[in-house]
Formats: sequence, structure tokens, C-alpha cells
Amino acid sequence: MLAHALDIVSANIDRTQDRLGRTILVENPSGYLQFEQSTMSEVTFLTRLTERTGCGLLLDVNNLFISGFNLGIDTAEWLSMVPADVIGEIHLAGHEHGGTADQPLLIDTHGAAVTEEVWALYAAALNRLGPRPTMIEWDSDVPSLEVLLEEAARAQRIVSLRRAVENAYPVTRRLVGADFFTAMAGQFVASHPPNHGWLSAYGADFADFVAQYQPAADLGYLRDVARIEWARVRAANAPDAPGLDLTALARLDPEALDGLLLNLHVAASLVYSPFPAFDIWRVHQHDGDDEQLPQIDLAIGRQTTLISRPVALEVGVALLGPGDAAFLSTLAQHSPFGAAYQAAVSEDADYDLASRLGDLVRMRALATFTA
Repeated sequence: MLAHALDIVSANIDRTQDRLGRTILVENPSGYLQFEQSTMSEVTFLTRLTERTGCGLLLDVNNLFISGFNLGIDTAEWLSMVPADVIGEIHLAGHEHGGTADQPLLIDTHGAAVTEEVWALYAAALNRLGPRPTMIEWDSDVPSLEVLLEEAARAQRIVSLRRAVENAYPVTRRLVGADFFTAMAGQFVASHPPNHGWLSAYGADFADFVAQYQPAADLGYLRDVARIEWARVRAANAPDAPGLDLTALARLDPEALDGLLLNLHVAASLVYSPFPAFDIWRVHQHDGDDEQLPQIDLAIGRQTTLISRPVALEVGVALLGPGDAAFLSTLAQHSPFGAAYQAAVSEDADYDLASRLGDLVRMRALATFTA
């Protein structure tokens, strides 16, 4: 890995890209011999290639693992140094053991299943880089189609689960940054295998994971922002159901109304936070220059957020006043209507039940009832 070699390879890549009229990806090799002379590491050499030629890199995780075993390359350091934005594709493959008992060697054969160690390194790569198109290479001793499909499915599950988490929690990702979120989501996926057959249900426990994730310990509000985001996913996927009918409610006599048990609508959720989680969620809705975003004063204190689906295909997120928060929270605890009203009045002496009920019904916060 010398500067002169870098000049030669860069010139060859330039000629190739000029002739093809497109950017190419250069693959990291599997290593078997140490160079006698080298002024830079492999990852530095490859990174400088991308800087000088504009090419991308094809990360062969099996090759990286083999080089780590054979040559002592620190694979974690390699992944931490490579620029994430130049990795266009990832390859996985199997290898075989060679060499001798005194000098063991791994050989890249593309003739066996991906090993557990390579799967683990693949997961670490995704933690650092984020999801990438992935191909499994198997060129000799090809097994049955079922085995090949299962190998591909395993890679797809790892990538798809990370994408599912990223899609469900865009504001959480924006708050901590892409690299931090990718690492956090990767650890979540590694420790939380799916227990449903559909991706829309995956990630429900992510907010609780965030609360226990030590690198995010100083971000006390992050869990509650994540809870708001998952409540939006839940609302979008909830089954259709009628909301509260105020006309039917008005027909009840006062005693029956006082003891009535109302439930939140199946698509509705309440997120209570000791932090201004709604405000934090609201101002981080879109990508942009974070320095221009208004600073949220955490001293604002507690906020309760209602997430609901007022109409089909439309999820609403609203900050509740103290009276509405107390009213809905009390109903959610299976207390009767009268107790919920008293809780609202204790928080807001001027609580106008008739007006507030109308707004809550329009937001479809409450379910219908059977008299």
C-alpha cells in the first residue's frame, strides 16, 4: 500500500469510469500475505481511491473477516474508518479453513454457507453504515435452492428490520443523528427478534429500548418522542371503528352518564411526558439545518400528547390542555365519566365539558359505547 500504487490504481479507475461513462465500485480484497512495504492501511488506501476518483466501494464482509483473521486487521477499526457514503453494496459469502495447525488460514471459496462470525460482522457493518443492497455469493458446491433462499432471507430480515425501525422513528433519528441512530437501531434489532409476520408491527418496544440505551442516557425526552412516533404507526394501522356519538351520549340521564365507562378509540393513544415531548417532536418534523430550529426549553415541563385518526388515512397529533389530559387519562384508567370530569375540573376550574367533548369527538379520541 504505497503512494505509487495509489497513483497507478487511481489512473486505471479513472480510465475505466471514463470509458464506461459511470461510477464503479471497488471491492476490498481478501488478504493472505503482508506487503513488505506499506505506508498506509488498506482502509486508508481504499478511502483515498474514492476521494481521488469518485468511485465507490463494494464492501465484501467475508473478505474483511478473512483479512482480519489472516493478517490481523482490526475489522471494527476498519468499519469505523471507512466513509459510510461511499459504500454502494455489500457482499456476503462462505469460506474454508486452510493452512496448518501452526499457521491456520481462511480461504475465500464462495463454496459454503455464510458463517455466524461473518453474519455478526455484517450486522456490525449495518450498525455503522445503515442498510445497503446485499448479495450472497455462492459459486461452487452450490446447495439446494431452499438453502440459498434461506441465506438470502436472513440477510433480508436483518436489512428490513433496520429499515422498519428507521421508517417508524424519523424524528428520533433526526434528534440523535444518522450514525447514532443506526448503531442504536442495530442493537435493538440484534436483541429483539420479530414476533409477528409483518413489518408494520415491528418496533413497538423501541421506545423502552431507547430508555435503557446507555449512550442516550442524557436524552431523557428521547423515549417519549419515540413513543409519540410509535403511537402514530399504531394509529395508522389500527382497524376501523366508530367513534363516540354525542347524540347517543346526550340521551343518557345524569345518573347513567355519571357512571358511564368510556374507552379511548382503538386508534387513539395518550403519551404523557415530564418533558415538552410534543414540542420537540413538532419542530423536528422535516430535515433541515438544525441550527435554525427553535430551541425547546425543557423547563416548559410536562406535556400530554393525543395521537388519533380523525379520518381514514389521516393521523393526528395534538397537544392536550391540562383539563383534556386529565379527562382522557382518567377514562383510560377505566374510571367512570363523572370521575373523569372531576379530574378535568381539578386541573382546569373553567373546563367546558360540552365544548371539549365536541373537539375530542372530532379528533376521534373516544370509542362508541353500548347503553
